Amino acid sequence: MIEPRPEFLDELEANLRARHQALQPRRVVRWRAAAAVVMVMFAASLLIPSVRSFAQGTVEDLFKRAKSDTLPPTYPEEPSTSAIEWVEYDTIEEARAALDDDILLPSQRPDGFTLRGIYGASDGSVLQLDYGRSGRGLLISAAAGDHHINDNIIGATAEIVPVAIKGIEGAYVEGVWGAENPGDDYRWMPNASFRRLRWVDGDVHYEIYNMGGSPGHPGYLSMEDMIALAESLE
Repeated sequence: MIEPRPEFLDELEANLRARHQALQPRRVVRWRAAAAVVMVMFAASLLIPSVRSFAQGTVEDLFKRAKSDTLPPTYPEEPSTSAIEWVEYDTIEEARAALDDDILLPSQRPDGFTLRGIYGASDGSVLQLDYGRSGRGLLISAAAGDHHINDNIIGATAEIVPVAIKGIEGAYVEGVWGAENPGDDYRWMPNASFRRLRWVDGDVHYEIYNMGGSPGHPGYLSMEDMIALAESLE
């Protein structure tokens, strides 16, 4: 599998911080760019937990296929600066008290991971948990209502694997968009070490995103591991 270089991740996080400050002057809390471990392909869309419309439907709807495995360097467009206000919580318990009652959270920290940040919408409708282990990243996102967090566009040839999470249909995808140099077209990289699991439970949209690593190494979660983590939310 293809993994991003550690120094690339540091540079990307610094860039995301700078862009966040420029685009979101009205936000009153520090946001550590939970998605900073994601490669440059969707830096613009992940630098802010931008709320996106998501229609509940088939498993194929959980991810949206691009028309090809290449996207122009102008994609994605800049996120809106009128997004909702975000806050940072100190503990899971504090976040749980502020969130929509329908949003499920981990009952315990994923094995071996350190919780690096807890970010939520001030109205309690969206949450993102940022974990790390041995240089690998893990994001758990939840959004109630008509919203979802992070982009869900994948390459035209990407494989979507249907899964079941406590009897609920979900979808699993491996791969990521990547560009070798700034200004290059984005290419879908199916062998990159990025794994995403999505499902909708009632009115809440969920995503688990595991980045980096290889089977058997710390911080790597397989599809089965991610499903088990999803089923542990309560």
